Amino acid sequence: MKKLTTKILLTAVALSAAAIMPAQNAAPAAPVAPAAPAAAKPAPTIEQILAPLPDVLAESGSYKVTKADLLGRLKDMDGAVTILGQMPENIRNIQLRRVVENIVQEKYFLDLAAKAGYKADKAWAKEKLMKNFAELPKEQQEQVKQKLAQDKKTLEQFIDESLKNETQVQYIAIGSFMDDKFKQALAKVSDADVQKFYADNKETQFKQPEMVRVAHILVMPTDNPQKLMSATKEEWAAAEAKVKAVQERLKKGEDFATVAAEVSSCPSGKQSKGGLPPFTGDGSMIMGGQGKMDPDFTKASFALAKAGDVSAPVKTMFGYHIIKLLEKTPGSYVELNEQLKAQVKQFLAQEAVGKELNALRAALQIKVHGLDVKAEPASK
Repeated sequence: MKKLTTKILLTAVALSAAAIMPAQNAAPAAPVAPAAPAAAKPAPTIEQILAPLPDVLAESGSYKVTKADLLGRLKDMDGAVTILGQMPENIRNIQLRRVVENIVQEKYFLDLAAKAGYKADKAWAKEKLMKNFAELPKEQQEQVKQKLAQDKKTLEQFIDESLKNETQVQYIAIGSFMDDKFKQALAKVSDADVQKFYADNKETQFKQPEMVRVAHILVMPTDNPQKLMSATKEEWAAAEAKVKAVQERLKKGEDFATVAAEVSSCPSGKQSKGGLPPFTGDGSMIMGGQGKMDPDFTKASFALAKAGDVSAPVKTMFGYHIIKLLEKTPGSYVELNEQLKAQVKQFLAQEAVGKELNALRAALQIKVHGLDVKAEPASK
């Protein structure tokens, strides 16, 4: 819970150091491996793993990462030490390479932050966190206060404990630096940039497809859904006769919803009088459902012209359906209103900062020592 509270306190920093070094904050994922035999050797300790490695594990210009740096970082990452000991050497080295490369990047971005006036100083970091907390919505402030009360701590005590970790202090400095870069990039995004992005991506990102909402009555060839694939010709013939009888009832004016609740084999008959969530021309449900509609069912639904129209029986792998169109919504485009403009501006600013960060990372040209990854043998 401590980590969750820290995250809440840092919400006001728009781009945290975690966004710069994404693989840094969690333990490496252990691969799925077969169970070890009963007489398997115990997993090596992290000290044993690092022992044969050179003292300097990575470098880029004046930036270096030593075994001591790596060991300290791994001990800060929950579960990393245990998990790494269980990994095959090749996979472990891949994970360790990522960690040491991230540390080099952190050192570099920490220098950039310092030059911009954000030095990794505990007193400054504490002031920053207190300010961030004061700027949080009241609801989030109350969540933090409730948690602190449970732990019998004040906000100041909690922050002081958090900042005993030097890495946390560094992250706050880097995060504040990145927040400034984001604000600068955001200020450079013009209305013309937004209009161009909208026009260029109108068809792919801002188009709402045509949708229909229908109700249906399903007559299955068997009462057991698990036996649909093995239903006999006779059972299918009986289902066809039954659905035609239903069709006649509807033609004589019986209420569709009432008949659906009485006859339909689909749970929607009882739950919503045959009503289904809206779906698009490719069968994708918009809400309230998973997967896609049957292609033949979808085609028949979209063939109905206006609300109230009822189809002839439609055969699918599930049985025979009679479909009633409840609503058809034509395709349209999302309006470029003020809210969407603000979202596009934020996206373009984040994209600009991301490109700049990637260029800075590439320029580091990090050299890693001792954590070699062997080529996988070619499969026969």
